[in-house]
Amino acid sequence: MHNIDFSNRRANMAYVGETPWHGLGVSMPRDASLDSWIQQAGFDWEIIETVVKYTAGPDNISVKFPGRNVLYRSDTWAPLSVMSDRYQIVQPREVMEFFRDLCADRGLTMETAGMLKGGAIYWALCRTALNGDIAGDKHNGYVLVSTSADGSMATVAKLTSVRVVCNNTLDVALKRSGGAEIKTRHNTSFDADKVKRDLGLIDFEESWEGFRETMSNLATKQVSDATAKEFFTTLLSPPKKDLDKLFGITDAVNKAKKERKIRGLDSLLDCYYTAPGARPGSAYGLVQGVTRYLDHARGKDAEKRLASSWFGQGHNLKEKALELATKI
Repeated sequence: MHNIDFSNRRANMAYVGETPWHGLGVSMPRDASLDSWIQQAGFDWEIIETVVKYTAGPDNISVKFPGRNVLYRSDTWAPLSVMSDRYQIVQPREVMEFFRDLCADRGLTMETAGMLKGGAIYWALCRTALNGDIAGDKHNGYVLVSTSADGSMATVAKLTSVRVVCNNTLDVALKRSGGAEIKTRHNTSFDADKVKRDLGLIDFEESWEGFRETMSNLATKQVSDATAKEFFTTLLSPPKKDLDKLFGITDAVNKAKKERKIRGLDSLLDCYYTAPGARPGSAYGLVQGVTRYLDHARGKDAEKRLASSWFGQGHNLKEKALELATKI
């Protein structure tokens, strides 16, 4: 069963280019207006909140639940969640409107937008004009904005790159104080203009150059097969190990026992050595092996894999992989 929202009897997703893995959604021309995207991707409704009530006693008296509100859709009246009355809603249209001036003035173009879990999670991905050769590969730069109406995630805006040869995604490593990702928790109002400044979208050429430099440096770091295996073992091992002990395992027997218990290690190693555009032997190849594994190989459900890779554990593993690789 797809997690894509079908609340209004259609797949609430739109895209340009190749048909997505699930074959669902509306194919859009690259020059489509933002208003068309709002309609075709199913973002043309609002989140409404009302106080929680329940009936009690022999007379079924209606009683309010102080401090708790139901969030529901304006088009279908379907419930989305029960949240604190302090929960700051980010409307679906706001996610799209984030890109209006960037598309008009900065040359960004919408790439995909959609909804999951009945409309409780929604996102939009926009392609920037930034692209180029990095460590021998072509990369394109994107901006992703995502949020939720059920408290499952904050409102997140981040720069991400797509490695064209294998369509892998990786959050951009920025040389600025704001970082590669700006989170606005739902106890705070979402200020789109501030987020754009903090993320570097006013001068994102500088951010892109920081990413290029980071990836190029990783490409110069040579790693052995043993180091690669220990890298992936550390990445997948729960709980988190001390980064300073990344390559500290010396007992070959204990190391072998540990590796046999790690789910996904063989698949990850296969991605590192044999995936399209594989670059074994460098720290850059380690990172790209991880992105390939998380975007295309992990598990059997492509839709859950995308949600994890962008918003969940997969996203966190990419961040950890980049941090580990820079410390080699």
